[in-house]
Amino acid sequence: MKEKKRFSRDFATFEEWSASTPASAAYRERVRMAVLRHPGISLNQARGHAGPREKPLEKMPTTPISHLPIESRTPREEQNLRKGRSVYWAMRNEGISLEEAANRYRISPETVLRTLGAFVKCKGRWQPKKSFSSPIQMRVVAEAEDRILIISSSEDASLIGKHHNAIKMATQTGDDNLLNSFRGKKVRDESGRLWELETDLETLYAIQERRENEEFYSIYRE
Repeated sequence: MKEKKRFSRDFATFEEWSASTPASAAYRERVRMAVLRHPGISLNQARGHAGPREKPLEKMPTTPISHLPIESRTPREEQNLRKGRSVYWAMRNEGISLEEAANRYRISPETVLRTLGAFVKCKGRWQPKKSFSSPIQMRVVAEAEDRILIISSSEDASLIGKHHNAIKMATQTGDDNLLNSFRGKKVRDESGRLWELETDLETLYAIQERRENEEFYSIYRE
């Protein structure tokens, strides 16, 4: 069996190094970010000084941004993730190509692939997977409250988006039949807890009244 690569001469893993190093918190965070984005790298690679038998950091495999913890992403990466998800659903729902969908949302296909681990290549053409997991903070109207939840499932994220659109239409028209398809539906947050989507029209009116700047309300946490 091939011996697992050590993180450094003195430490087998990043965790051991981080717990023992006298380096500053900022430096430890810089190394942690490099390890998150490039699994399996050494301390020298994370520092930008690859050893003689090691590849430089920029040539190491990169973890898709969608797989990184939310707190590890930059605002630009979050923006690209949102566009990437729009590209994914356009491809799923309309059957269009990656290039066409990416052009619609003004993002390059290369950035979509680098950002979102939700595509496979089949017969020379990129296809969306049936589902994917990517933690995202979303505003969810569930169990009589506006809530901010971390949602991992792409299917749950899509359901939340459709629910918000139905709420908007139902509260504008007063037609609660628009909410029928969501009654009893639940979404799962990152911790595994299930939340039942709110469908009572009077409760939804009350929730909207409690919001500030309702006209600028977004399901994505800024």
